[in-house]
Amino acid sequence: MTVSLALRKDPSISEVTRAHVLEVAGSLGYRPNMLAQGLSGGRTQLIGLLLSLGNDAYVDGFRRGVQFALAEKDYRALLCPSSLVSDYDDAEIRTMEQYHVDGIIVSPKCAVALERSAHADYVRKGGKLVVWGSVSPAMTALGVGSVVPNERVGM
Repeated sequence: MTVSLALRKDPSISEVTRAHVLEVAGSLGYRPNMLAQGLSGGRTQLIGLLLSLGNDAYVDGFRRGVQFALAEKDYRALLCPSSLVSDYDDAEIRTMEQYHVDGIIVSPKCAVALERSAHADYVRKGGKLVVWGSVSPAMTALGVGSVVPNERVGM
């Protein structure tokens, strides 16, 4: 039990014990199973990113920024490229659901068909979805959030 508590950074375990457990775990090559932890704890520390990829420096900069921000909070990105074809993007949303992501961020080009696709179904089932850009009133009513960059100040 002590090992499990130390690996989970439980406050009841002293720093000395935690350091020793982490040292031994590291020497044994231990790597936590993030999916198993997500099932037991209800959070996977994964955020899905549905982005249109290609030679777009703006999208690439956004992706890198999201990945760095997530890493600071011990989260990771599950990157799913969008083909901008509704059926393919629906399959990517279902894939992210299968990995039990804690939420999904969708790029503006991928958000065009939000209301008639798996995106809306995901939200209706309680999933958290944020669009990088503005969303329609119908999606706002469903609870879809949005993040709009402030290009004047470069954010």
